[in-house]
Amino acid sequence: MDTDKAEIGNLSRLLAEIGSALDEYLKFETDDAFTRSEQWQASLSEPLPIKGIGIDAVTKLLTQQLIPNGSTIPKPGFTGYITTGSVTVSTLASTAASISSPQRYHLTAFNYVEELSLNWLAKMLGLGDMKGVYSSGGSVANLVALGGARQSAFEHIGIDPAK
Repeated sequence: MDTDKAEIGNLSRLLAEIGSALDEYLKFETDDAFTRSEQWQASLSEPLPIKGIGIDAVTKLLTQQLIPNGSTIPKPGFTGYITTGSVTVSTLASTAASISSPQRYHLTAFNYVEELSLNWLAKMLGLGDMKGVYSSGGSVANLVALGGARQSAFEHIGIDPAK
């Protein structure tokens, strides 16, 4: 029986290839992806594959098609959206966490450091013992804020909204 197993080796080599492509991309020496969208969309459009293409082909696709045609949000000075681009340290931490701490529900050093940094942030802003979360962007942040405001409003009138 032919089985298809997930790639779990060669991470340092493959990350080095991705890292080099990202370093090149972060020079922002190419045109915006929008200006050449017909070209990269045509090269990416294909029928549903029946079989995987392998890790080296995926890496090539990432480095030659996806990364070079990424967003301009990480470009220094770009202020068009709430979100910003990653810098090297956040990319390294995110990559490490995605592999060694993929769930938020277990006690891991990554989850502890996230909570600790939120406590530091609350202290820096003079918020006392306030708790918080990091969110993926403005929509999620607004949803979390609405939930927190709703919870607070109901608590002030003596109602537990969880019941």
